Amino acid sequence: MIKRIVLGTSLLLVLIILWLAWPRSSVWNEIMNGETEAVRARIEAGFDVNSICPGVDTLTLREKWEYWSEFEWPPKEYKPDSWRKWNAMSIAVMENHPGMVQLLVDNGAAWPSARRIINLGEKNLAKRCIQQGGRLDLDDLKYTDRAGLVGWLIEQELELGIDKNILLHWASYYGEAKAVESLIKRGADSKNAHESYGNTPLHAVVLGVDTYER
Repeated sequence: MIKRIVLGTSLLLVLIILWLAWPRSSVWNEIMNGETEAVRARIEAGFDVNSICPGVDTLTLREKWEYWSEFEWPPKEYKPDSWRKWNAMSIAVMENHPGMVQLLVDNGAAWPSARRIINLGEKNLAKRCIQQGGRLDLDDLKYTDRAGLVGWLIEQELELGIDKNILLHWASYYGEAKAVESLIKRGADSKNAHESYGNTPLHAVVLGVDTYER
């Protein structure tokens, strides 16, 4: 009887110790989940917003214990490998948390590409990125899912890093009338036959309408 009591007490004590010592959460979980206020508190306590998300295989036993708030941390998609290291910003962008991106930038994190910021769909965040040096290239225009937002950025007369005449063709094709008006006011040539087939912005309008009707 006494042995059972001692054994039961010992097991209970071990469980209590484990419960007290087990990490409740990690900053990386909070970033993935978009817990802005929790991450803000972490930053105020000294978290480096540009630090690299640790991989389980690179940690000491003590570090594994500190970070292992789930059975496997980090999830497979965020484990560092030979060609990519994940930081707070890249995880926030991948998880589509514009508020978290804003918080990280406010606290010194480096901007990701302008294309990735635009794909988050937040106007003011995209505008700020461009104002602070973010630029687009032709592939970004070709493959963007946020044509309306790019058109809005053009209307704001921001420097996107692409020639105005090319932007005029693009805006004409996608039917971004206000962007077209803004570009013409700033000197884009509405008669410019920029493309190799000799198409003008007017041709681009027709081609865009035909594409959408199909």
